[in-house]
Amino acid sequence: MISLPLVNRGNFNIYKLIPISVPLDRTKFMYVDTGKPFLWINQARQYCFMMDKGWLDACKILSVLKYVCKQDQPLLSSHLHENCMVQLLQPRGSVPPSCDKRVVEI
Repeated sequence: MISLPLVNRGNFNIYKLIPISVPLDRTKFMYVDTGKPFLWINQARQYCFMMDKGWLDACKILSVLKYVCKQDQPLLSSHLHENCMVQLLQPRGSVPPSCDKRVVEI
């Protein structure tokens, strides 16, 4: 007999990612392309995944700010995979090389 848990009790914080442009000079600005609008990361910041808004809408609401969601996305180890968004949560003075940087000129 194989016994599989129906629910994984992992608690994740959800971050809404908003690209903010930073001036490079008078006419050029840089921002980081997030790829997807939401970063889900566990409280120990060991595991994460990126998701679209539609995925959150499919979750069951338990109470205010508590959801139960079907996990169809693999969990990535933040120590093994260089995720730009996770790296930006750490104090640093520059944008990590793993980030997709965009420069716009006005």
